[in-house]
Amino acid sequence: MFNPDEYESVQSRMAKYIAQYPDYRWYSWISREFTNEKQWVVIGELYRTWNDEKPFVTGLGFEPVKDEYSLAKAETSAMGRCLLAAGLPAKPIGGVQQDAKIKEFHKKITEPQSDHKPFTPYTYGQAIANGEISLKAVTVEPEAIMWGADEIAKELGGEVIEVTENCAHGKMILKQGRNAKGKDYYGFVCTEKSKADQCTAIWYNLNSQGRWVPPLSRADV
Repeated sequence: MFNPDEYESVQSRMAKYIAQYPDYRWYSWISREFTNEKQWVVIGELYRTWNDEKPFVTGLGFEPVKDEYSLAKAETSAMGRCLLAAGLPAKPIGGVQQDAKIKEFHKKITEPQSDHKPFTPYTYGQAIANGEISLKAVTVEPEAIMWGADEIAKELGGEVIEVTENCAHGKMILKQGRNAKGKDYYGFVCTEKSKADQCTAIWYNLNSQGRWVPPLSRADV
């Protein structure tokens, strides 16, 4: 039976996962295939131990590009999907939000009453059909973790994974510094020695918070 007060946040479920697997590892990255100017798509992997070669579960997080927190929301969504696959679902699962009538009806059927007969699945369905309660389908925004990577690592006991990029020739080389015109740069270049066969470099952008972020789209993906 659904209880509107049983919803658990991603942070709460992650704490339970860490209690089960103290040597856990969380890894996430931006999907270059599906991320574009309109949406962030983050792929998450959750491991039970640091030494596991393959993830225990994986998950995808989607979020429209709206503000500076959109990417964080997409990662939170990916983490939530991983926790769901790991057996730690949020309650309720999906996008059904309860209004005041549902909460009142839930109280009736869970607390002893002297003035009416006990509710059964049949009478519960009758109540919905007669309009005594209603289910309103809405889109529930994922709860964002408003922390930076360092704060998350400190709070949850994890470790910040080094940012890397890969191409057809393997792991790309990080290039950062300041050019002759005094402009800072940060990106990854292909290791192929032949310029004709080199993959396109991935140059990050400096956002308003002073952080390097990957481009939303690239011509080579």
